[in-house]
Formats: sequence, C-alpha cells, structure tokens
Amino acid sequence: MRNIPATTIRYDSKDIARFETANPANPNQAFESLPKCCKASVLYLKYRSYRKVGDILDCTFQNVGALLDKHLKHLGFRNV
Repeated sequence: MRNIPATTIRYDSKDIARFETANPANPNQAFESLPKCCKASVLYLKYRSYRKVGDILDCTFQNVGALLDKHLKHLGFRNV
C-alpha cells in the first residue's frame, strides 16, 4: 500500500469498546419483545414442529405456517 494520507486521529491501543446487554438478568426479555412471526421462527428452529410451536404461541398449527410466511416476507423474501 502506498500514498496513504496522514490522519489526525490518534490511535489508542488501550481504548476498548464497551458491550452491554439490555438486561442480562432476564435473557427472555428480548424474545418476549419480538413480533409473533419472529417468535414462531425462533421456536420452529428449535423444535421443528408446527404443532409444538402452535401450542407454545397458543394458536393452531395451521397458523404457524402463516406466521412463518409472514416472517419471511418481513425479512425481505417477497416471493414466498
């Protein structure tokens, strides 16, 4: 690499970014704040069963498929 311009930004090797969680005492808080379609997606990834996800979300297993379709559209997959 050549001809790199000089900069006025000082480099500090001791400067470390801080990372914080919203509420480390309650990891379920993030899950509970998700929309229902996102919850269905996370639960389906875990259980691989429409019926189990439907039981947890208190809806029919047929509605779980609709929620997963909605989730894909919400992520930008329009041709689902």
